[in-house]
Amino acid sequence: MIGLLHPLRSGVTQHVVCYGTSLTACGAWVSQVAAALAMKYGNRVRVTNSGEGRQHSRWGLAHLRERALDLKPDVVLIEFAINDALTRFNLSPAESRANLTQMIDHI
Repeated sequence: MIGLLHPLRSGVTQHVVCYGTSLTACGAWVSQVAAALAMKYGNRVRVTNSGEGRQHSRWGLAHLRERALDLKPDVVLIEFAINDALTRFNLSPAESRANLTQMIDHI
């Protein structure tokens, strides 16, 4: 969030993309972050929710371009850990880490 706050404090408009699972798509945290930023910075910040329920970091890596990067964000907040831990997705901790690292590298 540091990379987001400095430009906002300087008056530069910022676009935040929240990218993750149903905790992002349907959870309260995205709207709470958007409300807190709007209260402090008004219309200088735009928050886009790119969450998708029932997904995992393998899906997140495969869809990063259209769900986050193509939106030209200044900041991307990533949330995939909970579903990566579900056995039905068959993701090892190493693959989960690699997927998240690759997302960060692409961003």
